[in-house]
Amino acid sequence: SGNVYELTLPENSFDFVYSRFVFQHLEQPEMALKNILKVLKPGGVLCVLDVDDNWTSFSPASDAFVKFIRRAGAGQKRKGGNRLIGSQLFGLLNRAGYKNVSTAIHPITSEEIGINYFLGVAVLFRMEMLGKLQKLLALPQLRKIKKAAQADNAWGAVGIFVTTGTKG
Repeated sequence: SGNVYELTLPENSFDFVYSRFVFQHLEQPEMALKNILKVLKPGGVLCVLDVDDNWTSFSPASDAFVKFIRRAGAGQKRKGGNRLIGSQLFGLLNRAGYKNVSTAIHPITSEEIGINYFLGVAVLFRMEMLGKLQKLLALPQLRKIKKAAQADNAWGAVGIFVTTGTKG
């Protein structure tokens, strides 16, 4: 394990660096990107997978779902994170000096993984982002979301942002 803000790895030593759902938790993503750029070899590739809550959907339409997603995003922001990082990665990599930056969005839907697994991936884990009081306040919303997910027409999707860039 290591600290992306204080990498002790040798410069120009990696062909490929992969980050999966890390940047949403970082207070200083720009510093992390610059440090990763240092350890990449010329021509080396960084691949970042992360989310953006603006690309999370649930049907039937649910105020409880929207409120819960926003509450959890605010909780993560209080902890220094950013649940909207996915759509910001393209600009962040460009500003950090990466070349050939590209972003693709890959949906994961409840059709593929089932509605219960979707709830786990897109909703339930977010409770960990909330403080004790916020968790209590979120429980009625969670009950409504779980009930709505039992409908025959329940469907959800999460957009996974895949951003790559190379060291020039």
